[in-house]
Amino acid sequence: MPRCRKTCAIFSWPWLCSRVAWKYRIHSKKIKRKSKEYTKMVSDENDDLGQPFDPFAAEEKQMEEEAKQKEEDDSRRARESARTDEEREVAAQKKSDDDAAKTAAAEARNIPPADLSQLKSADISASKQISGGEQLELEFNGAKPSRIAIAFGWDAPEITGENDEFDMDASAFLLGGGNKVTADSDFVFYNNMTTGGGSIRHHGDRIGDAGNEPFDTGGDVEIIVCHLESIPFSAERIMFAVTIHEAYEREQDFTFVKDLYVRVLDLDENRELLRYNLPTEELKQQDAYIVAELERGTNAWVFHAKAETKVGGLYVVAKDFSVYVAPT
Repeated sequence: MPRCRKTCAIFSWPWLCSRVAWKYRIHSKKIKRKSKEYTKMVSDENDDLGQPFDPFAAEEKQMEEEAKQKEEDDSRRARESARTDEEREVAAQKKSDDDAAKTAAAEARNIPPADLSQLKSADISASKQISGGEQLELEFNGAKPSRIAIAFGWDAPEITGENDEFDMDASAFLLGGGNKVTADSDFVFYNNMTTGGGSIRHHGDRIGDAGNEPFDTGGDVEIIVCHLESIPFSAERIMFAVTIHEAYEREQDFTFVKDLYVRVLDLDENRELLRYNLPTEELKQQDAYIVAELERGTNAWVFHAKAETKVGGLYVVAKDFSVYVAPT
């Protein structure tokens, strides 16, 4: 090797070593600085006390969180399982109730219209006279009727001239949840005389009052019979109304009506349970009257004396209970 090259090689080797050592020191410092920054970052995020990051503590904390999550999942699954079991029991009970109601409804369809002539001689000695807003549980000496008659009576005016007819109608609405009918057949009136199951039956439309084609019952104009034991368990209440037919066209309202009443009779014992007289003198321009409600109670059906008036006839009342009929 020529001298000049050998000398250069001798002097370059220490320089190279120092260069490598310098780069190593710089790299080590960077690594240490980044390690400190990472440790501080993890410590700030995971330890409010600012203690150095402990990987074992972090792992233990993660295990605790996983155990807590597993416990919550197990608890949720247990609640869902219990709820599912309860829902199965409720569904089974509902099916049993529906089957019983269907059987009773089938029997009700085979029952002929009630012999209403007996109502003329009904025992009224223990009848309760009630007023608007009052309620009465339908029972007598602890016995609950299985069949009742809701009888409506009134005195209609004598009208002569172009509008020579006065027609008032009684109707019933079998209501489920939300105060709505579950089917159109649950609306009982002069064009639909019975519910689909036969548990509620209208015994005919009468034009005028008891003097025109009367029932032989002592003044009743229209009668609706309810087989209480056959009413589906999904039904919560029955609403009763009286409305004036074509009131707007004939310029009629409830001020035309006198002695409007509702009475409830136990058909099993031929006994009047209650009587409710309704005021009409101040009902000018009113042509729809919700007069009574039967509510399924804990122990027995409960009669509520109502006095809610409307303008618009049967159309407005039916619409409130989710039934749509032609305006009358």
